[in-house]
Amino acid sequence: MEKVKKTVIKFSVGRLILMIIEIAIVLSLGVSGVTYSRYVLNKGFSAKGTSAAFYFEAEVTPSSAEYIKGKDSSIPIEILIKNYEGTNFNKYETKYEITYESSKFTLEGETTGSIESAKTDKNIELQLKPTDEDQLIIGTTETIELKINSTEPYAKEITKQIEITIQDEFKDLKIGEAINADKYGDEVIGYECSDPEAQEEAGCWRLFYQNDEYTYLISDNSIALNDTIENLYTSAGWGDKTGANVNGIGQNLNPMLKDAGGFTSDNTNYNIKATGYLTDPTQWSKYKGPDAIFAIGGPSIELFVNSFNLMASKENLGITITVSATPKGYLADKYEWESRIFDPKYSHGIYGKYTVLTSPPENCATNIYNIFPPRYLYRNNLTNDTANKGFCIRPIVCIKTPVFKEKYEETLESNYIGLTSGQNS
Repeated sequence: MEKVKKTVIKFSVGRLILMIIEIAIVLSLGVSGVTYSRYVLNKGFSAKGTSAAFYFEAEVTPSSAEYIKGKDSSIPIEILIKNYEGTNFNKYETKYEITYESSKFTLEGETTGSIESAKTDKNIELQLKPTDEDQLIIGTTETIELKINSTEPYAKEITKQIEITIQDEFKDLKIGEAINADKYGDEVIGYECSDPEAQEEAGCWRLFYQNDEYTYLISDNSIALNDTIENLYTSAGWGDKTGANVNGIGQNLNPMLKDAGGFTSDNTNYNIKATGYLTDPTQWSKYKGPDAIFAIGGPSIELFVNSFNLMASKENLGITITVSATPKGYLADKYEWESRIFDPKYSHGIYGKYTVLTSPPENCATNIYNIFPPRYLYRNNLTNDTANKGFCIRPIVCIKTPVFKEKYEETLESNYIGLTSGQNS
């Protein structure tokens, strides 16, 4: 018995020395630019002695991505875990666990599992989904930190980061440099809303503004809202929203306000809620025809000024309107002009007391810009029942310019009264 006991002790010491050598070899391994987890699996000793040493690598795709509000529902994530054997063959399964840190996204999929052996790779497909899309602010970046770990002893955690940029499907929308200005005000023959009742409300559509990518049409008729804008935006779910919730249409058609920092969660003014509601395409989709990419409740003040100034110049009226913006809204330097295309007094439909523009004035949180006939750029209180039941809209629809040129360019008909002095007297 003494002889046998002595032999076992010598064998165990020898194996222990070999294990130390194996660990030293594995810990000395490394490939530049790759993250590894190095650890030892110790499954116990038998009379023969068994151990295995290895490390694993984790690759995460993508490292950055865009989440498009209103279009995307999730972002696909792939994690490739590669095991690399050490000096001995490892035949034991490797258990892994994937956790994350994010206040705006949740990680869904197989976040725990196992890999059968050190010679096996595993590709894991996961989904990042927003916890509340309304909390995602256009133009901001969210950092998602993934942690990949093994439940085995001595495992070293791998940390990877994914940068998610929040965008809108209309992120590239712009007012841009005007083209075809001599045709502004012409009737666009052939464009119609998909909804026949909406088309009857609109009357016809006129070319309002155009750049090399986007063409904007305005309804010929003014359309009564028959309620306060405050009541309307509250009913549509905008009552508790902020400037951060205004989509890419509202932001990019109000670029000065965007640059001034007006579209943030700190802006809780009534008129930024109204701007969000009026530029929310889901609220005005009935005016959208098959070729339009969206419809909204009216032109922004910048879209209006760009169009008006070109038409006024064309007719030598000597009138130019300029605007500037602060984080709380716009300031305009002129308030008088004469125009049928902007003035509901000369539309063919319901006469509207105030034709709204989809932009907030700087000087009052409860005011919205509008056109007050016969010839004023005006600010009016959107919470006042008596005044605002006279509000009306001239919807704007947007068509990609190449589509417009192909289908409607040749149909334009010049039957517009124009900006001639005395026209609105």
